[in-house]
Amino acid sequence: MTTALLLVDIQEDFFDQVVEPQRDRLLSSLAKTILLFRRAGQPVVYAITEVTLDPDTRMPHWRQRDIRRCLAGQPGSRVPTDLAPLKEELVVVKPFFSAFSQLSLEGSLRGMGVERVVVAGLHTHACVYQTALEAYARRFQTLVAVEAVGSYDPLQAAVTLDYLAQRLVPSLGLSQLRAFLSGETARRSDVARVSEALFGLVGKCGWRGIGPTHLDSPWPLRRRAGLELPALFGPGDFSGR
Repeated sequence: MTTALLLVDIQEDFFDQVVEPQRDRLLSSLAKTILLFRRAGQPVVYAITEVTLDPDTRMPHWRQRDIRRCLAGQPGSRVPTDLAPLKEELVVVKPFFSAFSQLSLEGSLRGMGVERVVVAGLHTHACVYQTALEAYARRFQTLVAVEAVGSYDPLQAAVTLDYLAQRLVPSLGLSQLRAFLSGETARRSDVARVSEALFGLVGKCGWRGIGPTHLDSPWPLRRRAGLELPALFGPGDFSGR
């Protein structure tokens, strides 16, 4: 099966916002993940944000607040040198949060024979989340490279990864991804095991107040963080969106 690494917004202006993990650690993890896919002969795809002021192609909320990130041709729009795409690798420019807001992306992935997508990049609770959900909705097997994502809101990032895992979009570490790419079978149905590994990592990253958990009740992270659970959900009911 062809598995594409889909890198979202790994650009200087977004790295400047990251709180967890620290920049150097995230850069290192991303570099290792990219190298893993290249060595395995699997596609590496970049989805970046690049805007102009005349005409104004910014998202409406950026325009309203006069946010000037990722301006075309400016240093903040660049991918760090150590993570830069190779000449033959696909780079798409996305107009909104999801990589799939660039409508050509799905066709390009299908054209490469891609059936599984591993999402990495910035920010976990925003563009990574939207991209993973849209990949899932398009019937790609979807994973998140948990060591290669970052966010300026660690709590929301953890809740996001939990939400995705409940919908069979598990988060895997580098060693687990290596097993996928080397042909070893990972049990995608064993969501509890994947979640345990994930939240062990979350604990190590210093997201205090959130410990290892099993997906045996809705919104376990919200419960552990002392947040209200939606009354709509009963035990074991993951039908909520």
